[in-house]
Amino acid sequence: MYIRKNQLYIIIGIIVLLMAIFIIYSINNDNGLNNDEEEVIKLVEDFGRTLKNVSLLAPRDVVIQEIEENYTPYVTDELMQRWIAHPRRAPGRTTSSPWPDRIEITEVEKQSEDEYLVKGRIAEVSSTEAEGGGGAAAFRPIELIARKIEKKWLIDEITTGNYE
Repeated sequence: MYIRKNQLYIIIGIIVLLMAIFIIYSINNDNGLNNDEEEVIKLVEDFGRTLKNVSLLAPRDVVIQEIEENYTPYVTDELMQRWIAHPRRAPGRTTSSPWPDRIEITEVEKQSEDEYLVKGRIAEVSSTEAEGGGGAAAFRPIELIARKIEKKWLIDEITTGNYE
């Protein structure tokens, strides 16, 4: 009977050890690259959905207000200050139609532990595409740098290209 108790304790010990290894592995993977990359993708996609809310055609004070109201949760203070100084350099709605609807991400590259380069394109839609639920009237290339600042991912740089 004594040998069986020792065997039982050994089996329980092995099970506890395996569970501890599994928990440690799970915790490390949840906080790794995939989670960061997912957060950056969500950040850029959410930011892309706000572009239509900023009319660059409006008077300067209105544009600045719209930039602050819509982009603050997504961009660094430094980028926000650059856009407030030069609001027409911010992305947004430049015509009544088509308007920016979303950012379609084509590539995500990890540059360092605290920086990602995101490439994609701004999809612009008119009422035809908006009602049809899909397509786009025009595309414009965009590159964004996302940086981790105080444990939060924020967009720090944006470069847009000419329409395709």
